[in-house]
Amino acid sequence: MQNPKANMIFAAIVVFLLAAGGWLIYKEMNRLPDVLIKQATTLNYGLVSSRKIINKTTSEIKNLERSEDWEFLAPYAERENWSSPIQESNTLIDSASEKYSSAVIPILDTNHNRDEEKLKKLIIEIKTLNKNALEASAFIEKRPNELLDIRNNSTLYYQRSETAIEGARNRISELRSSAKTYAEKHLNKAEDIQSKIDAGADLLAEAEKMFDTITTEYTSDSPDYAVFIDTYNLLTKQTNLTAIYTTDTLTLLKELDRSYVKILADQKVTYLITVGRQSWCEVDFCGEGTYYNYPPISVDEETFEYFDNLTQDSIASYGGAFRSSLTLAIPQSRWNELNINYRARMPSSENYAEYWIAKTEIKGYHSYTIIENEQIKTLGMQKVSDTEFWDNYDNLGMALVTKPYGYYESESLNAPEPIGMALVAPPTVENGVATGANQYGQWQHSNGQSFWIYYAQYRFFSDLLGGGYHHSPSSYSSYQNRNRASAYYGRNNEFGTFGSQTYSTRQNGAFYRSNPNISKSILTGNTDKTASSVRGAGSSNRGKGPGAGGK
Repeated sequence: MQNPKANMIFAAIVVFLLAAGGWLIYKEMNRLPDVLIKQATTLNYGLVSSRKIINKTTSEIKNLERSEDWEFLAPYAERENWSSPIQESNTLIDSASEKYSSAVIPILDTNHNRDEEKLKKLIIEIKTLNKNALEASAFIEKRPNELLDIRNNSTLYYQRSETAIEGARNRISELRSSAKTYAEKHLNKAEDIQSKIDAGADLLAEAEKMFDTITTEYTSDSPDYAVFIDTYNLLTKQTNLTAIYTTDTLTLLKELDRSYVKILADQKVTYLITVGRQSWCEVDFCGEGTYYNYPPISVDEETFEYFDNLTQDSIASYGGAFRSSLTLAIPQSRWNELNINYRARMPSSENYAEYWIAKTEIKGYHSYTIIENEQIKTLGMQKVSDTEFWDNYDNLGMALVTKPYGYYESESLNAPEPIGMALVAPPTVENGVATGANQYGQWQHSNGQSFWIYYAQYRFFSDLLGGGYHHSPSSYSSYQNRNRASAYYGRNNEFGTFGSQTYSTRQNGAFYRSNPNISKSILTGNTDKTASSVRGAGSSNRGKGPGAGGK
């Protein structure tokens, strides 16, 4: 016979345990993040450590007040009010400790994530108070020692000051000499270079004032050592700043002597299709069957476009217990273009399969010609990002980057333009005759025509333009009036991927050989820059296909 009272007690215990368990689960789900708890807990260790440092500094000051050095230090302590930073550091650390005790500890005890943002804010506030307290204490900890040190080693500090100012003078002298040489070579930058010389001179002038102050204190019968050490520290920073400025400016000026052109010499695009397959058999021991992806297949643009736009899942199926056959869901000609063995790597026990397009991918490649100063080199094909490739698809044979002599790297021209166009000197035209020259070449006039000729060491610019092409005053004028933020393809669009002048020099390259339709359109004058419907397309993962089949 059951005991009703015992049953009630048992039921009560069960209810209690369930409630307690539910409470523990609730509490665990809503507790503060462990990382935040750790940050808050370690705050107190930092406050205790900081208080020890502040107390130690306070004790050291009191010891100094009883030492023989205090007679020397006392006037500085009074003038600089050393007691104020000590009081400030104690006040700040007290405030931080009070916040920790009254606000942080209760939150940690409650340990509920509703207080997460509040705790984060408190941690930042307490860290800031602690940091400011230590900074106030550090001044008093450091100040007496540096005053005593400069009093006892004033000659050493003065000699260091002499070395520092002499180094600054030499650096500015070097800057002035080198800068004047650059200004003479690059007249277009003469005013800018002079401003850099003046800025360096201003830095040195400030340093000279500081050194004069140091000299005054060093030679004085009653030096102000506070002024001495403070000015010494300022001089150190100023001369370091002068050194950095000189180095950076000389590095910048060296850029004026560098000529750089990056040309898109050739380009190609590879269209890849990956076919996926699932194979299986119709008996239980076969399991889930086998998934297989064929190696990527290289196809032409038209074939790629067909498969990339294909919306159906399956392109073929294979099956039959005895006389298996392949059934196509696409035209036979399209299947043939894939050129795959439909049973490749298929387990012999599996006699059913489905095929689909698993991935379509376009890979773009560029070859660049680099001209730096008087040296030229052409690099092999290298893969570039989809963005880089399609952004420059129209720019074959163009200068993608041009940095002429006499300009800084930051002034490089990054909009594609005809090779060498930016290196031509502005022509002065009188009676139909153009004159003018620069380090790259000069304007000449012959048979009633003015044209630009590159000097022998830069002849490769003419060779790259090809076909006896020369820049003329009218082509230069058109270039000057271009939209500088966009690519410029010449006055008659004769440059770039679809330009006749570019085709005349690069028709045997990889791009034109693999794109006969574009070559034909250029020769017939019927070009269309938007002809490619896959332009800008990237990789596309098509998933696992229809899958399952008989499984």
